[in-house]
Amino acid sequence: MSVSLDPEAPMPILANAVGAAICLMLVANATLQQALDPVTALVVIHALGLGLVIPLAALVQSPGPQPGRISWPLFTSGLVGVALVWINNRTVPVLGVGVALGLGVLGQIVASAVVDHFGLFGLEQRRFRLTKGLGLAVASVGVLLMVGV
Repeated sequence: MSVSLDPEAPMPILANAVGAAICLMLVANATLQQALDPVTALVVIHALGLGLVIPLAALVQSPGPQPGRISWPLFTSGLVGVALVWINNRTVPVLGVGVALGLGVLGQIVASAVVDHFGLFGLEQRRFRLTKGLGLAVASVGVLLMVGV
């Protein structure tokens, strides 16, 4: 008897695990910034990440970037990543991790609805529907309650 598993089946579980990991990462990053200083913390965080990525790329034999095949704006995501770490390091100690994450997730939901609706960045177009709008409204109310508005 053979069992065939859908390779996409664990994706919701993995996405949820990423959410939990982001919470822990935000706390660790903000604490590191308070122990060091903002710029040194950014350097340490990204140097450690690069230290993991380089051997990983060698292990999987990554061909490396192929600029001729990729739109140049996509290469700016590293800059966005640095900005996100900087902003989160500043907001988590002030707002708390729950509120900072809640507001961040709300921003992600709104932006993702726009990206999906218009099929931006070459992604498959997924039209905005009433049910998605209702979900966005419920998420917004939940975040507002977390913030205390």
